[in-house]
Amino acid sequence: MFERRLKIFLSVIFVLAAILVVRAAQLQVFQRGTWQARADEAMRDWSMVDTPRGRIYDRKGVLLAYDDACIDAAVDFRAIALDPDWIKAQAARRLPGRNEPNASGLSREQLLADEIERVKADIDQMWLLLARVSGKSVEEIEETRQEIMRRVLLLRRNAWYRRFARISGKEGQGPSPWYQRWLVDARTDDPDQRHDTAIDAAAVPVAEQTQAHVVLADIDNDVVMELRKKMPRCPGLELRESMHRKYDPTAARVACHVLGRLMPVDEKDVQSAANADRDQLRKYLPRDLIGHAGLEGLAEPVLRGTKGYLVRHLGTQTPDETITPVAGADAAASLDIALQADVLKSFKTVKTWNAREAKEEIINELHGAAVVIDVPTNELLVMASYPTYDLNRYEADYAKLRIDDLNSPLLNRATLAHEPGSTVKTIIGSVAITEGVIQFDTPIECTGYLIIPDRRTGQPVRIRGTNRCWVASQFEHDPRVPNVAHHPVPFPHKSGYGYPDGFLVVSEAIERSCNVFFETVADRMHLTGVTGALSLFGLGHRTGIGIPEAAGSIPEPHPWAPGAKYESDADRQTAWLAGIGQGQVAATPLQMANVAATLARGGVWMRPRLLTGPAASTVYNRAEDVRDLKLSPLALKA
Repeated sequence: MFERRLKIFLSVIFVLAAILVVRAAQLQVFQRGTWQARADEAMRDWSMVDTPRGRIYDRKGVLLAYDDACIDAAVDFRAIALDPDWIKAQAARRLPGRNEPNASGLSREQLLADEIERVKADIDQMWLLLARVSGKSVEEIEETRQEIMRRVLLLRRNAWYRRFARISGKEGQGPSPWYQRWLVDARTDDPDQRHDTAIDAAAVPVAEQTQAHVVLADIDNDVVMELRKKMPRCPGLELRESMHRKYDPTAARVACHVLGRLMPVDEKDVQSAANADRDQLRKYLPRDLIGHAGLEGLAEPVLRGTKGYLVRHLGTQTPDETITPVAGADAAASLDIALQADVLKSFKTVKTWNAREAKEEIINELHGAAVVIDVPTNELLVMASYPTYDLNRYEADYAKLRIDDLNSPLLNRATLAHEPGSTVKTIIGSVAITEGVIQFDTPIECTGYLIIPDRRTGQPVRIRGTNRCWVASQFEHDPRVPNVAHHPVPFPHKSGYGYPDGFLVVSEAIERSCNVFFETVADRMHLTGVTGALSLFGLGHRTGIGIPEAAGSIPEPHPWAPGAKYESDADRQTAWLAGIGQGQVAATPLQMANVAATLARGGVWMRPRLLTGPAASTVYNRAEDVRDLKLSPLALKA
């Protein structure tokens, strides 16, 4: 009985041993290459290499924006994350240089513990120092620190997943839904706890964990000298050569609003679907810079390069594999920066004529905008806004610029909507002739006041209040002009079409900017016709130029009451004001410049452009970029 049990037991042991031998042979002989490759892969580490951003030129080849050499203040990630092993190593390195008067009675462990506390205190003081020399708050520096920790965390997660995909053979299949949520950054309320927990879960080292990360970019020489003096008391602080976005000194002042700027990406950029679809080396990571507004934002897909990376075995410095970064492509702006500078000079001293007092006046530091469009191509030669600021000093001056409510220099007035006033009269006149509301030679009398037939009685009614021609509002109480009728200013009107004095046709009404003429025409068009005309030329809609802009507004007619023959009195009054660009009408200087270009182009509306050359094809060349408004040739001639 015992012998039988022994044989069974030995047989079981033999079978198990055979299985282990076979498995060992499979792993070590037949699958040796596979497992060796996987082990080799697990020992490889990779780190990204940044690439320079493309340059921006104006239409004549003047360099507007470029990456320039600078000095950055960077801090070792282990100091940022308060790595205990690194802090202990720093303390041990300092210890021999310590000369403590009462150290003889202390053990090395006690001395080391005291030095560790000093290193931590020095790190705390370093953040205060960086805040002081940069003019930033301690909270801003702390936010930068947290963003760096989050960036490295994301890099570790990406590295973990790539390594997992390679080893498991699932590369390209994508993570499961719970993995995807984890990779996106599930959070806790405590950033440090979130960082530590996720790092422990990933347990994959990346090169960025032992590298210094930029805390202050492009510091000036005075700050460099001060930090150099205090570096012995700043654990992990490095001053290193880097690249920073710079702008031509002239362009930085005269084109600051249209150039835009670079800003760190936000969480929405990092998690956007467009970013997820990008090549791995073109994805945005926390603290990456992205073009914001203006040309920097418009040409971002072109200007942004492709990062490179280095792959090396853990513990070695020589890379096994290198992917060279690809610099961003250059972009050509449509602007003529010299012309823009000349235009902006006119805002500093403006001469104007005071018709009421019949004298010249000078206005200094006029706030406003100017837009110049090349008619055949609809490219913007000038997009100027005044007051301006120095784009190269944006970060340093931001706190002061932000609270300057008197001048509001950060506003791009070329894309802000205001009452366009008499500039819409060309729209009303051209559409009214095209639709047969009036003819190019239809006369309308201007007595200085709006006289409209009552739609119920047919009798002419003089409209009192604000519906006056500008000559009446300026000269009705002026003894030098006893009669404001028939446009006595700038000289008594004599009709060139054989009509009695004071009867104007559309071309004369535009020349004299007669409110009564266009209020009368707007009344005949009704509010629906007026809003349709304004919308036809693009008012109430963004131009789609590709930078932040206001859409403006146009009145919305109310539905006519059932059985009503005419629109409401309120809509009728709204139409009068809208016909002269007032009331509920708001448009941007960019929109109104485009209106003028559309008329000059024979009634063909085109989307304005800020880019030329290859970069323009990434933004424009859509089917709706050109639209024939089919205006009457007689209207255009008038």
